[in-house]
Amino acid sequence: MSYFSMLTNYLGPSSCAAFLENGREWPVALDGQIALQRCRDGYQGDMYRRCQNGIYLNLVNNCTRRAIQDLHAQVLNGFLNTTEALSRLKQETTILTTANENLLTAGDLQNIIQILDKVIKDIEVNSATIVNDTDCFFEVTNNILDGNLTRSWRSLINDNGVGADSVINTIDRFISKVVNSSHENWNKTFDKPNMFIEIGQVDTCKIIRFPSAANTTDQIVVGCGQEIGNKVFSGGLFKNMSGMLPTTSNDIDSLNSSINGPVLCFSFHGHHHKTENVRISFHVFDRNLTDPSCSFWKTNQSGKGLWSTDGCSLEQFNKESGTVSCHCNHLTNFAVLMSPASTSETETVHHRRLGVLSIVGCSISIIGLFLTITTYVYFWRAVHSPRSVLLVNLCTVLLLAYILFLTGVNSTSHHALCTSIAVLLHYIFLAAFFLMLSEGCLIAQMVLRPFDKRVVLKTLLGISYGILTIN
Repeated sequence: MSYFSMLTNYLGPSSCAAFLENGREWPVALDGQIALQRCRDGYQGDMYRRCQNGIYLNLVNNCTRRAIQDLHAQVLNGFLNTTEALSRLKQETTILTTANENLLTAGDLQNIIQILDKVIKDIEVNSATIVNDTDCFFEVTNNILDGNLTRSWRSLINDNGVGADSVINTIDRFISKVVNSSHENWNKTFDKPNMFIEIGQVDTCKIIRFPSAANTTDQIVVGCGQEIGNKVFSGGLFKNMSGMLPTTSNDIDSLNSSINGPVLCFSFHGHHHKTENVRISFHVFDRNLTDPSCSFWKTNQSGKGLWSTDGCSLEQFNKESGTVSCHCNHLTNFAVLMSPASTSETETVHHRRLGVLSIVGCSISIIGLFLTITTYVYFWRAVHSPRSVLLVNLCTVLLLAYILFLTGVNSTSHHALCTSIAVLLHYIFLAAFFLMLSEGCLIAQMVLRPFDKRVVLKTLLGISYGILTIN
């Protein structure tokens, strides 16, 4: 850690500077504050940015279109049945997803999720409409998982930690509600641009492969055993949610990780099934990323989730073909998280080299300053003068600064020690600057007023060290 980073930690909260964006002026805000802006005509709600560590975070657009807000109110108040609600929601999301401008906002997405939750709660399975309702439902979820909406999902993640994982949970609840309430012979697939859903039924089996029909290298192979009879399963392949899901994890470095492949999920419905043999294969999006981690999405009691590796292990990573194979002992939503290890390795090498340069440079400076002080002290009778006094003081404080920096550069994990070192370095360098200024003032006096014999050394030293002196 450099002196400037230690100084930043010591100084504490900072403010975000005002700036103009798309005709909107964001004001100065203190760390932790939220700046609000009104929505434009045709929208309800507000948009805001949070000031964090002196930088405005990404815009959170909670503005909701009046059309979606009205639909939200009608559904929640029971004025529309589920078929009408899904049909209108499909129409609205299709129009807004295919538009080049005025894409769905974070506020729109939250309202749509609430509408779908209400639909799941109220849906009455009807053999005459169930196939059409199911297709409409998946069309809506496909629309809100469009890649153009990544920025809106990302703003929700930054705001409350919840992203498109809510959509996956909603889809799973919808399938469970429909399948458990229907007597349909389920063997159907729903192939959408952003996801592939398969609902199947088996009598007895040894293994189930999902997807069974889609032409893809991404696959889940589930050992179901002979005990399964006439049971329904569902699988989902979400083709690109890498920017829509949080990367928080208890097991890996989530700050430098990203979802580098599709998200796969698999469930059995209508019974409790303990699975001990699940193999998953992924194709990766970016082959430059390494260090794959087989992860599943784990939801806690508060409803928030994170990625975990419990019960999952990496079997193989073929960088040439860009495939990752994993083994897990349970069913849920799976993904492979990878980190820019090559970049991290390069940065580590650079940090090491800079660290060596810092140590070598500071050591040379320490030796030079020590020799300077020793020489002046040895010949003090010959060189004694106010300028010499200032120079020896300057060399002494710089010597202390370099020694303090080298001894405390790796003490960032100890907050109290790091803060103390930052305070001392701040004081020492201020003293050094003022000592240099004092020497300049002394030289100016000697040049401009050579016959002025007043001794101002004590005053200059007092000012340099921040000590009031009285002559």
